[in-house]
Parts: sequence; C-alpha cells; structure tokens
Amino acid sequence: MIERANARLVRILDQLETPAAAWSHLARAFLLALVFLLAPLSHAVHPATRTLVILHTNDTHAHTLPDGRGVGGYAAISGYLKGVKAQRSDVLVLDAGDMITGTPVSTLYEGMPVFDILNTLPIDCAVLGNHEFDHGWQKIAGFRRLARFPILCANVFSPTGELLGDAPTFFTTVNGIRIGVIGVTAPDLYAITATRGHQGLTVQDQVVAVRRHLPDVRQRADLVIVLSHCGVGQDLRLAREVPDIDVIVGGHSHTQLDQPELVGKTIVVQAKCYSEYVGRLDLVVDVPGRRVAEYGGRLVRMDGRIGPPDPTTAAVVEKYERDLRRTLDAVVGRTDAALDKAALVRAFEAIFAQKYDADFGHYQPGGNRATLSPGRITKRNVYEMLPFDNAMVVVEVTAEQLATLFNKQAPEGKRGPFRVATVDFYADRMVESGRLAEEQVTRYPAQARAVVLEHVQRTGGLAP
Repeated sequence: MIERANARLVRILDQLETPAAAWSHLARAFLLALVFLLAPLSHAVHPATRTLVILHTNDTHAHTLPDGRGVGGYAAISGYLKGVKAQRSDVLVLDAGDMITGTPVSTLYEGMPVFDILNTLPIDCAVLGNHEFDHGWQKIAGFRRLARFPILCANVFSPTGELLGDAPTFFTTVNGIRIGVIGVTAPDLYAITATRGHQGLTVQDQVVAVRRHLPDVRQRADLVIVLSHCGVGQDLRLAREVPDIDVIVGGHSHTQLDQPELVGKTIVVQAKCYSEYVGRLDLVVDVPGRRVAEYGGRLVRMDGRIGPPDPTTAAVVEKYERDLRRTLDAVVGRTDAALDKAALVRAFEAIFAQKYDADFGHYQPGGNRATLSPGRITKRNVYEMLPFDNAMVVVEVTAEQLATLFNKQAPEGKRGPFRVATVDFYADRMVESGRLAEEQVTRYPAQARAVVLEHVQRTGGLAP
C-alpha cells in the first residue's frame, strides 16, 4: 500500500513538470518531502514483521589477546560488535558462558579481570558456564557485582535454595520485538568441576528448568531464546523436548556451527571457542504471530578483515597485560620442535611419573589448552597449556579402575586417539574391560603400582 502511494505521488510530481501545472514550487517541495518520509516504510519486510540480529559468543575462556595467527581477542570482538550496533538498531548481544579460565589473566586473578574487560563490550546478557565455578561457587557473587550485564542461571541453586545467577530470565525490547531469555548451565556440573566448585549446590536438568519458566516468558515475549551452556547435544535434546523455543544460543561443547541447526521450529547456534568467532543470526520475526518467519546465520571470524579493534577494550586488556608481563615473560625452557597437544600430554605424563616416582602418569586430555612452537618456553606458555589450578594425586589403581577412567574419557569411542598405560598381570583384564583392540596396545615389562592422576575431578571426566 505504501509503495503504491509513493508511486502515485511520483506521477503527480511528474505532472508538475508540464506547463499546464498550476502548482507552486512550494507545493512540489512539500510532496517531494512526503515521498522521502514514506520511502523508509516502503522497505519494511512486512507490516507485521520486524528484523533482529543476534550476535553471540561462547567459551571465550579469557582469550583476551589475539592468537599467534592474529585471530581473536576481546578488542577485536568489541570492535566488531560496536561496529554492527553503530549501523543498526536491531541488535542483541549474548554470551553463552565460560568467560573465564584459560589464560594467565584469569588464572592468576581468579577470573575478576575478565569481567572488567567484558564490561567494555556491549553485552546484553550472559549465562554462567561450568568454569565460572572453578574458584568456588561463592566467587560467582563477585563476578555478578563486577559485571555490568546480567548473568543468568535458572537451574543451579545454592545450599540455601537461591539461584546463583542474577536472575533465571531476562527481558528486553529490540526494534519493537519483545524478547525473553532463559539461561541454563551444564546439568553435569558435579562431574566436570572440582568439589569446591559445586559442593552443596543443587543442579536441575535444563529441560525441567526451561519448562518451569517458559509459560511466563512466552506470555511476556514475542521471541523466546534459551541461552545455554549445556553443549550442542543437550541443546538439540532441549529443542526436541521443549518445542516452543524459538532460538537456542549455545556453548560448552566448543562446537563450530557454521550454519544454524533447525529442530522443528527451534534454531540452534554455537560459535566454537577462544574468541575466534562471533556468531551472527539474522531473524525476521512475525510479531503478531510470535514466531520466526525467516532466518539466516553464519560465523564471523575475528581477523583483520572485520575492521579495527576497539581502543577502549584494548586499553583495559593492556592494563592487565602490562602487570603480567614482568612475571610471565620469564623463560623457563625451550623446545627445538613444535609440540601439539597429544605430544604435550605424553610429556606431562612422563614428568608426573618422574616427579612422583610412579610407574606411569596420566593427564586428562581436555586439560591441555595450548600447543608449543619451536623456541623459548615462557611462564605464559605454561599457564596457557595448564590453566587449571588442579591438585596432583598419587593413587594405587586396579586394571578395572583404569579401564573405567579411559572409557569415561572416550564415551562411545568418539574421542581419540588415546594412549593407555597398563602393565603386568592387569594388562589382559584392562584390555578386555576397556574394549581395546590388540593393535591399540603397546606392552612394557614393568610392574604397576601407582598412577599420577591430574585432572579436573576424580572420576576421569572431560571438561570442555
């Protein structure tokens, strides 16, 4: 209708060019101004629909600086987010958790500087990840006080029954779209954090938590988003079991979803990890129908092509890095060869065994978070490889216990390769219990009496 009206006005203006037209130039100017006022409305997707851009991050793990390739870093993310928001008024920015743990600026100061830096980013809300519990769940209150954005959690309760997040839900209006967000955290928190991180807490399954809050959120919102730190597999399950969710913005599994997954009507997205990508989800929302009419999504790599880094964020990052350099630039060794994560795990295990006079060492594979290039090894490298403040434990184990450990680290045979260490008369039972093919086993003539376990928790689980 608006386009037809504009066309009629243009024809009238054309007539004003004829000698017979008795209109004044003032009248022509008025009509021309009216055309320009109506023109933006003619580009509306539909009178009942509105656009929304969701920019999302997850599992940045305090990777405040670019990596060795010049990719990532919080200043790059901040520059991109602010650039998009400067161009459009229909942008929502979400973070799906695990903001801390992974670099020295987080490990040495128990996560606090990360939130000071994140305050320079235009984040609308975030959700607690499992690593926000690394320094004890009581520390989360300090994160919440420092953060200038709400940190959600609808399914983890303190020993006295209070939710650990600022709120279970978040409501906002963007471009005329009423948006409701429910935040949920990994339900296997007990298995993937140290005891101090979860002791006394009650963790509810995310499906139960979302179902509890969904009626209120659906009543108050045109668009329902679940901000999830549960992993892509759990997000797909949630979409199947609770079909009235419009969008699930996920984290925890470090999954690179280059395109959104669609389960029923629910759109599932995730943007890998370590500040390498920002996810972008473009929606056309049918506001009266309270549904997504159209969508498209992609991952935007935080490299030099996205524009300049944000100077405000860069200045806060540099403030902390300046203090850290005096300690972290100290050289502690060197390597003549590049070492990938698998090679480093073998090196760690040998060091543990030698240090504690054990028959062999074991290091959980998910605990190593970096590689080494040839040349100097600094304290920073060590913190990046081993960011977790874990205890060393020397125990006596049976073949069956070792089998349980390795099976938990390779559920359904999906992860690998794995190096299994076992010896003497336990070997055959271990191989049988671990369902290992003979060609996967290398045998050494030694006596098993102890193993050094270094991992996030006692059961051998893998914490992304």
